[in-house]
Amino acid sequence: MFVDGSGRRRRLVRLLGAAVAAACLAYVVLVGCGAVAGAPQPAGPAPAPAPGSSVISTDTPGAPS
Repeated sequence: MFVDGSGRRRRLVRLLGAAVAAACLAYVVLVGCGAVAGAPQPAGPAPAPAPGSSVISTDTPGAPS
């Protein structure tokens, strides 16, 4: 069986493990911040349409006539 006497493979595996652990920690922190902050609330009700204007527009720009 091949044995790495220099320890290079072990350092590489430890470095990769630390990188994966840091990415997982960053993900958990971001999810936690999102859970604490909650969902954004709407600013308020939408403004009412102007009197006499149509709510549904049948005029599609760029559509063939």
